[in-house]
Amino acid sequence: MSASLEIQWVHSTIGCPEDQRATVKGLGLRRMHAKRVVPDTPQVRGMLSKVSHLVTILGKGSLAVSEKKQRVVRKAKATSKPKRAKKESV
Repeated sequence: MSASLEIQWVHSTIGCPEDQRATVKGLGLRRMHAKRVVPDTPQVRGMLSKVSHLVTILGKGSLAVSEKKQRVVRKAKATSKPKRAKKESV
């Protein structure tokens, strides 16, 4: 049996380019929060990398493209707020 990935559509395509909307539709996702099992092929991986900000890979395979990207974004958000220096009162 070939490897497969379970994906979920988590962000809306409102305001996204038409090619990204078509990619989400091509992955077989019809409604928000819909889940779908897709084959783990280079073509599907390419589609997932194109819309990685709209979908989440839930499992059944190696660490996927969007999961890696989400980890990087979480780390960047956690470290992006510099601490403000307190003013000394005179």
